[in-house]
Amino acid sequence: MKNYYTLPKLRFSELGCGGLILGLLLSLITIPGAFAQLSGHVFRDFNGDGVGQTTIPNEPGIGRVKVLAFRQGVTAPLSAVTDFDGFFSFNLLGGQKVRLEFSAFPAGSYESTRGSNNGTAVQFVTTPVAHAGLDLLDPLSYCKEVMPALVALFFVVGDPLAAGSSVASLPALVHFPYSASGQGT
Repeated sequence: MKNYYTLPKLRFSELGCGGLILGLLLSLITIPGAFAQLSGHVFRDFNGDGVGQTTIPNEPGIGRVKVLAFRQGVTAPLSAVTDFDGFFSFNLLGGQKVRLEFSAFPAGSYESTRGSNNGTAVQFVTTPVAHAGLDLLDPLSYCKEVMPALVALFFVVGDPLAAGSSVASLPALVHFPYSASGQGT
């Protein structure tokens, strides 16, 4: 495997002043670790626990959330938008202090509980950071139970108001556990 970070064995002194400058520039470009990654994930927190689950309930990423990175000593922020799966990233110098601000949440979405996978809509980090995250909660889709009860309409044939009707005592609305299988009685 070829190592792309090594320079060829050239004698830049033989190339004159221009070669020496070129050699210095190439060595600065190829220094590993000069840039650090600042990345993270914005996800839907269905159960409000502040932890992104990949099993039941699967909590997917949220796209199109705006992320601003304000670098220490720089007035203009860097801007990114989360991709379809909720991921974002910035290439910054290592050891740089950054204030992250998340905004433009989908309608009806709010910050959820701060947890092990996420922070708040304003975070202070020092690069490199690989897990700057935010979870959003939609109160209309919140469900504390992992396996909630399901409800269904129960249709019967017959007139429940007719005298001597056998369907009058049957329920019109039934509920059962999410994990139920087979035929009910």
